[in-house]
Amino acid sequence: MMRKIIPGNRLSKEAIERQHDELRKRSPSEFFNSFPLPMAVLNPLRQIVFCNELFLRTAGMDDQDILGKRPGEAMRCIYAGDTEDGCGTTPHCRVCGALRAVIEAIDENRACERECQLLVQDEPGIKARDLRVNASPWVTPDGPFYIVTIADIEDQKRRQTLEHIFFHDILNTAGGAKGLTRMLLEAPEEDPREAAELLDSALFGLVEEIKKQKDLLLMEQGQFATSLSDIEGLAAVRRLAREFRAHPKSEGRTLRLAPDAAEVSLSTDPVLLRRTLVNMLLNAMEATPAGGTVTIGVRPDNGDALFWVHNKTVMDEPTRLQVFKRSFSTKGPGRGLGTYSIRMLTKNYLHGEVDFTSEEGEGTTFRIRLKAS
Repeated sequence: MMRKIIPGNRLSKEAIERQHDELRKRSPSEFFNSFPLPMAVLNPLRQIVFCNELFLRTAGMDDQDILGKRPGEAMRCIYAGDTEDGCGTTPHCRVCGALRAVIEAIDENRACERECQLLVQDEPGIKARDLRVNASPWVTPDGPFYIVTIADIEDQKRRQTLEHIFFHDILNTAGGAKGLTRMLLEAPEEDPREAAELLDSALFGLVEEIKKQKDLLLMEQGQFATSLSDIEGLAAVRRLAREFRAHPKSEGRTLRLAPDAAEVSLSTDPVLLRRTLVNMLLNAMEATPAGGTVTIGVRPDNGDALFWVHNKTVMDEPTRLQVFKRSFSTKGPGRGLGTYSIRMLTKNYLHGEVDFTSEEGEGTTFRIRLKAS
């Protein structure tokens, strides 16, 4: 089990450069550059003292700037700057797979491998990285060091997600729609409405899932073009609430408009706003037991349009710390895109802010804040 307290103290730049020079004497750069994966050498304080060219390219830094940094700082993890001591010392670091691998290698003196879902600050905004991190002890005459390699497993994770969606969610929905179509064909002509409404609900969920995956892929590839228009926030929320009551995830649950919802005008991309709100509603519905209630609302707030979705379920601490990671989910493998896409859509494309609270007695509320007109 990983120790709870990770020291934040560091060696000076001069001491790091001395370690770097000693390692270069013992193992020339050509040796490290022969590694087929991005690789870095850490000292016992988890500072980078050497790395190969693949690691430099992955981090987007030169060999002088990267010396002394910790892995999360070099990779531009969005949480690395949350505390003065940096990578390894923030609350989010407690659930970081990369840190766990390194600490286990240090404490147990053995090779360790962990998966890491990293959120990094990229040029257009926040980007997710799915990595497999291996940390191995390396004993030298100058003391212990730790060789860390990272492998990009994004394609593997995406394939797992799409396989789950296709073989489970979409096929289940399509199968249900097929059964409802058969009911329509066999029902008396004078009373087809109930089956038609159920069919509409099933197809609504199917179409939404396909749209979500298509949009997410385009956005991660930087190919999604936004189109701004002036909208009324309350009207958009009311329309979505009416439509979403027909979604399969709403079955047995109540979706209501918050009593303090109020009109607010804004200029935004209505398609992306709807996609973001749909994801917020889906997550809330999946967290809400049958018979429960989900609330959606919008109101003006300090010059912004504040949208929110609330449910009464409370997340535990590990879930709260990982909720925006792409491949993290409490619903098993092949899931975890909903909250990640909420953050990416809001920050990267709608140019707004997203946050949440989850507390006993209050439930969970996700909020997005966009500039009002």
